[in-house]
Amino acid sequence: MRLHSPAFQKRLRRKVKAAITESAALKKEYRQARKYRRRYSLNWFGRGALSVGLGILVYNIAGLTNHPVTALAAIAIWMFGWIFFRAQSLWTLLHANRDIMALRLLPISDAAIFRWQIQKFGQKSIYSLFDLMAGLGGLVLFLDLPPSAWLAVPLIAAIGWVTLLALAALCVFFVPRKARQIIASGFIIGGFFSLYLSRFVARPILEFIDRFGPDLISFLPTGWPVSLFQLLPPNPRWSALVALLPIALTIWSLTYSIRRLRNGFRFEEQLLPVAPDIIPTSETEASGTMPPANQHQVHLGLTAIEELIQSRKFLEPVSWQNRGWFERWLWGWLDARERVLSEFAFPRGYAITIPWRNTFRNLVVAVAAAFAAGLASPTLKIWILGFGLLVTSAQALAQMLGSGNSFRSIFCSGVNIPIYAGFGIGYRELARLLIKCSIVQLPLFIPFVMVWSVLIEQLYDVPWQAGIVFGFKGSILLFAARFILITFRFSGSTNDSSRFRSRSFFLMFLVVSLVFAFLGLGGAGLFVPDAMAAWMMWALAVLDAYLLFRLYGRLYNANRFDLMSVPR
Repeated sequence: MRLHSPAFQKRLRRKVKAAITESAALKKEYRQARKYRRRYSLNWFGRGALSVGLGILVYNIAGLTNHPVTALAAIAIWMFGWIFFRAQSLWTLLHANRDIMALRLLPISDAAIFRWQIQKFGQKSIYSLFDLMAGLGGLVLFLDLPPSAWLAVPLIAAIGWVTLLALAALCVFFVPRKARQIIASGFIIGGFFSLYLSRFVARPILEFIDRFGPDLISFLPTGWPVSLFQLLPPNPRWSALVALLPIALTIWSLTYSIRRLRNGFRFEEQLLPVAPDIIPTSETEASGTMPPANQHQVHLGLTAIEELIQSRKFLEPVSWQNRGWFERWLWGWLDARERVLSEFAFPRGYAITIPWRNTFRNLVVAVAAAFAAGLASPTLKIWILGFGLLVTSAQALAQMLGSGNSFRSIFCSGVNIPIYAGFGIGYRELARLLIKCSIVQLPLFIPFVMVWSVLIEQLYDVPWQAGIVFGFKGSILLFAARFILITFRFSGSTNDSSRFRSRSFFLMFLVVSLVFAFLGLGGAGLFVPDAMAAWMMWALAVLDAYLLFRLYGRLYNANRFDLMSVPR
């Protein structure tokens, strides 16, 4: 069944125009409806420019290093980052897309809706094919290969594109959603940071890619398809054909992923087993753990339930302050209002000790495994350290920058309303609670960043003292970014930029300027050789983030923004 017919849409549009032309009342109504101006999207232009930029970047990397493998490694890293974006897009289209709610009202089978959403996913991911063609095309230009090489570029790009789609589908199943979001955000922030501070970080990044280029295209799944490019030069590297086996297995897994996605794409009532009755203020609640539903099916009697209701014990909040020393410290620091807000932001309580214990455990395991593997292979040591950094950093940043349910949007009568707006919660009081949650974790976050900084600096033969200083500065800058992120979370739930006015342009210019100033001053504070100037710029970056937070708060409290945003 086809869900969209261009011919029917064209005929319907013509008949509607004819009806409006013949009726004066319809013309008047049409002119009134024109106040909702049509929105023009330039996404295709910006995304196409990004593909061209990748081709130019690959060409320049090959020219600076004179190693085509380094350029191929850059393409592999680029495509590896897009795995998580495509996985997020696939999950959203199948489980959080608003079109599904409308399609469910029509006499359409689940299989037809699923095929429709998968087609949309393939159409949205076509830009990754253009990325591969642009990147490989830039390398063909640099090597000045014969015209026959240009004919092979679309084939290699198509293989890489299908491999990317298969990896994105696997990522939906085997990578948690929060981890996907953090990694995708990390690639955006890292890429923007590298572009803005290219003067300081371009050379170390290029040296790293040049040093481990062959390993990157061998170990990264997105490097297997681009490694086939090594068959095109006059002296081909026939060992690249070995990559065809893992490529075939990855593409073959796409059928498994599609079948599993289809089996999970069902609209049916979910029946859960009857859970045991949990007595409020029990020891299991204080420890943050609940017994499984299939064990100890304890159910209270009618008299016990009446006593719980009359004594109002069922309204008692979760006793998360008894979970550890850091939780008790935070609870003692919060005032009465902030303790109530903590129930709103974190309904199941706020955990600090257990998540950080797991993070440091994973850190120790990753470092121990890396140094043990380094006795046999230095390259394997680098890969284990990189994977450990990726996993533990995602855990640490999720814990440090988490906001719970504070900014969850509720769709109501055609608009999105942030949940905090419905409870009369102010900007400063909610932000103060979240910042206090981050401050309490600084004694854990700063050593964590320092350890990774020292380990990374050792790869470049930098003294460990410099790694400690770099880690301390970096951890404080990440904490200062909390002010900016909170500002954006509030701004993301308003329509302050939905209309183009002089005030909106001025506000956007001011906010963007302060964000760029934070990035520039923070990067200079990390990489400027002069110690005194570096510390001053580092302090100014922290101050800049705080000023942005206070400035937006003043405008927010002056009711300059509407808390209802029209969904796009």
